[in-house]
Amino acid sequence: MLPIAIDVMSGDSEPREYVAGALRALSDDAQLHVLLVGDAALIERELQGSAAPLRARAAVIAASQVVTMEEKPREAIRHKKDS
Repeated sequence: MLPIAIDVMSGDSEPREYVAGALRALSDDAQLHVLLVGDAALIERELQGSAAPLRARAAVIAASQVVTMEEKPREAIRHKKDS
């Protein structure tokens, strides 16, 4: 099964909500793997205390930049390489 990438820095909810949802999905499906994309320190803080088997299936992908809804996609691709 391919991993699912989750952008924890976007949307209306706080990153902790996305991480909590990912952990819930991991506990429901033993074959699932996720890539949590965003501020690595923030994601790691939210993962603290999670069960080791779940944590082993959640990889953190650091992205220091965020593309907002107001930005044009072409400009984001050109100027936000770490998003």
